[in-house]
Amino acid sequence: MQQNQTIGIVGLGLVGQAIAKRLNLAGISFLGFDTSNLASDAFAKLGFEVAENLIDLTQKTQVLILCIFDSTDVQKIATQLTDFFKDTKPFVLIDCSTGDARTLIRVTQQLHKVGMQLIEAPLSGSSQQIANGKATMMMGG
Repeated sequence: MQQNQTIGIVGLGLVGQAIAKRLNLAGISFLGFDTSNLASDAFAKLGFEVAENLIDLTQKTQVLILCIFDSTDVQKIATQLTDFFKDTKPFVLIDCSTGDARTLIRVTQQLHKVGMQLIEAPLSGSSQQIANGKATMMMGG
């Protein structure tokens, strides 16, 4: 990661908030987005900045941490990104969802066509454990 790079967080529920707290403690700049106004408002009340939409978020970041439900949601985000960025955009998506291997293989292939990468990074632990730095993240990609 480049120094002073802003990280994007997609999904501002309990896990997204916990990851934001960890990034904040580490002095890493980040920006969040969620389709839920309730989640976005809660994130903003913590003092964190919220992007207007997914494309706005991607214009200000090169790394997205996906704190969303499952691979179906990851597929939707990948489709939005590849539809918008027809040309190559260096970008990394870190997927913290509960993943389906077949779907994630298709997502990876889809992202590679426009120069993006997917890192599968499921979390083991509660949002409280994540916020306290006690969770485990298993990464592959």
